Amino acid sequence: MIKIVSDHKPSLRLYINNELMLDDTVNHNKFRIEPTLNTEPTLIQIKNTGARSFKANKIQITPNQMVDITNK
Repeated sequence: MIKIVSDHKPSLRLYINNELMLDDTVNHNKFRIEPTLNTEPTLIQIKNTGARSFKANKIQITPNQMVDITNK
């Protein structure tokens, strides 16, 4: 599970095992993403494509930054 918290509607890209799963501006400033996959995810990354920062699993992500998210 990935928890996103922001004071605005965040724009992001979500990659799981190097595959793009989500590329959108989300309509909520607090939400959870629970991907269902056929295989175990070995790498989960989030890129901030917007102009303002947000947090993913308590990790601050600044504009144009990509971070690895531990899914635990």
